[in-house]
Amino acid sequence: MYFGRPVYLWLLVLVPLLWFFLRQYVSAGDRVRKVWAKPSLSALLSPHRRDFLAALLSVLGFICLAVALADPYLLRMTENPQFRRKNLVFLLDASPSMNTQDVWPSRIERAKEVIHRFIQRETEVVRFGLVSFSESSVILSYLTSDPQNLLFYLDFLRPDRRILYGTDIGVALSSGLQVLEKQEQREGSDRLRPETGNLLVLLSDGEDQGESLETSIQEAARRGIRVHTVGVGTSQGGQIPLIDEEGKPGYLEDDHGVRLVSKLTVDTLKEIALQTGGEFFQASSGVELESALESILKAEREITGYQVGSSRHAMFYYFVGFAFFSQLLVLTLRF
Repeated sequence: MYFGRPVYLWLLVLVPLLWFFLRQYVSAGDRVRKVWAKPSLSALLSPHRRDFLAALLSVLGFICLAVALADPYLLRMTENPQFRRKNLVFLLDASPSMNTQDVWPSRIERAKEVIHRFIQRETEVVRFGLVSFSESSVILSYLTSDPQNLLFYLDFLRPDRRILYGTDIGVALSSGLQVLEKQEQREGSDRLRPETGNLLVLLSDGEDQGESLETSIQEAARRGIRVHTVGVGTSQGGQIPLIDEEGKPGYLEDDHGVRLVSKLTVDTLKEIALQTGGEFFQASSGVELESALESILKAEREITGYQVGSSRHAMFYYFVGFAFFSQLLVLTLRF
């Protein structure tokens, strides 16, 4: 047993003095009873033994309180697993269909909110990157170990409300691979450090009208980069809000003035995950989206070793409890 504040153990030097005074008190009580108590009553109640036991419990209670003040604790040896660190690049769909409000307040706003919380609390990812895309892609942040830097660009990202027809997931994958290549160049090697894993996380409603998707998938698979995909939206879908050429809010319509409905399309996202060795998740709410990101990291978790450490197990409450119980017994014996 160890003590956090051992100076309080010096209180134990008062134990002999306390015991001396209590013994004197017991002896004085015995003398009084011999003079005034009736023999039958004295034999029935056994006052000497009762006073002696009360004195002993009082001393034990004092000892327990002194030890409790010294903050006793036990050291327990533990083995904490060490996980392989990750470089994670988010590929976030910012096309007009991501403004659909079947996931409140909108698909893209909910995705941004969940990514924001994930970055702030996650410790197994050593670097984050961010790519947004619609008909083309934009690298908002190369890999960085400073979460605040990425959060700035994430907050800066605004959904595209222009009238655009077409989303190119292929160029998003190419940009994600470019982010990883940039890190390779910084480290001056043909590959990233072996102790660090790399993955792409694609968040989209699944609509793709590009022509480079298959090429990008093959390149990611060739380089061993897993792409996990998260389908954001519902199968029922919803209408697509946008801003028209005059700056007025409205909804995306076809040539006949009928409002278009954007539904979650999973086939493309499933195929991307399948061909690159990743996993597909469907998220029709913020809770499911958070669960998807946690599941992705759990699937990528690799134990590289164990760190042996020690943990403190506090013991003071046991001593306080015994001191309290002992004084209850003293009160019982005195009345």
